[in-house]
Amino acid sequence: MKAGRKRQLYYDKTNKSYYNFVVDKKTGRRRKVYLVRVKGKTNDPEGRALALKRWEEIKEQEGMTPQKRYQERGKKLKDGLRVDNRGCRPKTTMYGIGDLYLYAEKQRVRSEEITPHTYKANVHGVKLWWEFMGREVVDDNASTAMNHARLTGFLTWLKRHVNEGRFKRSSAILRWATVIRMFNFAHDRGYIEYEPRTKFLTWRKGRKERERQRSKKIIYFTAKEIRSLLQYEPRCGPHSSVDTRLLILLGLNCGFLGQELATLQRNHIKFNDQGEPVRIEKARTKSGVEGSWLLWPATSRMLKSHIEEEGLIETTDLIFRTSSGRPLIYTNPETANKVDNVRRWFKNHSQGAGTEDGKTYRHLRKTGATMLAKLTEGRYPLLEQLYLAHTPNSVARLHYVAIDVPLLDEKLQDVGRALLGTWYEGIDTET
Repeated sequence: MKAGRKRQLYYDKTNKSYYNFVVDKKTGRRRKVYLVRVKGKTNDPEGRALALKRWEEIKEQEGMTPQKRYQERGKKLKDGLRVDNRGCRPKTTMYGIGDLYLYAEKQRVRSEEITPHTYKANVHGVKLWWEFMGREVVDDNASTAMNHARLTGFLTWLKRHVNEGRFKRSSAILRWATVIRMFNFAHDRGYIEYEPRTKFLTWRKGRKERERQRSKKIIYFTAKEIRSLLQYEPRCGPHSSVDTRLLILLGLNCGFLGQELATLQRNHIKFNDQGEPVRIEKARTKSGVEGSWLLWPATSRMLKSHIEEEGLIETTDLIFRTSSGRPLIYTNPETANKVDNVRRWFKNHSQGAGTEDGKTYRHLRKTGATMLAKLTEGRYPLLEQLYLAHTPNSVARLHYVAIDVPLLDEKLQDVGRALLGTWYEGIDTET
């Protein structure tokens, strides 16, 4: 295997198949495992993709993946530690300190001092610290200098993974803050030797990073660009019955992303006595937060027309499907690749309307939130959070946001009038 190459397959010209080797646990010898038979080409991309997928499954079964080995090693280490009646390991180990910290945080969730979402983020931070520590779990005689050296190494380790793209910088900062709180918790109770007030215990921003953050601007569509998008009339595809303009209106009206459109069902829509859709109530796919949006007249009329054309009667019917009957976003079983029709259709539509300029379907959501902030002049900062269905960061905000639904309905209609203009009441869908 060449240096720096993580995944390599071998090709058998006689059998025209990709293969690789696994080690027999009983004999210790290598044995050949055939993966996929291809059309006789060593550079067949589809065959290679299927072979790689099959090889990953075999490695997972045989326990050959790094994650599997780490889990088995960690399980052995944890099983060797004594556990008290709270399920916590000894406080002289890093596992035990993490257990005690998470136990205390769980008590705070029960007393409603923090939200379950915050507790979940703390769990991720502690597990990441355990991953960094690896086998070094016993800390009976750890000095202050050693703990400071560990934290410095952990900070360097986090920054390296951020630069490599393993996770985002914002996520790394949250994990770093969790570990610092865990150390402060252990220090206050006398579990470890540690000095909380040190200069390096902050995530400092470099000069280039500060300049990049100052120059970063929020990208959104202008009202003129929105009207150009709605004026352009082609369908999503040559054989598709979905009007792209309806997807655009839902992205603006409800702050939907592609995944929300792909999973939108008839039971998420509330109808009035005349059978017109007036409101959508749906949990956001990413955060799981329930959202409620009053529909604009233009959105309601186009949505009603689409439901009638498609004959959607069952409550679990998907509102949008491709011409082949699949959801808008799905995974191709042959290539294991994600197919995002929303992104592709919107790109073609924006190119035809002449408003692409690097903006994607996600920027419709940002446009609605930006216009909402401008119209309210920043007096209701939690309205954008309610519109975007973001997770509240405290219990107090959770209750505060729930009160502002009628206010969001009122301000959301103002956003529709400002963006759509004369098309707020309806769009002519006849071509």
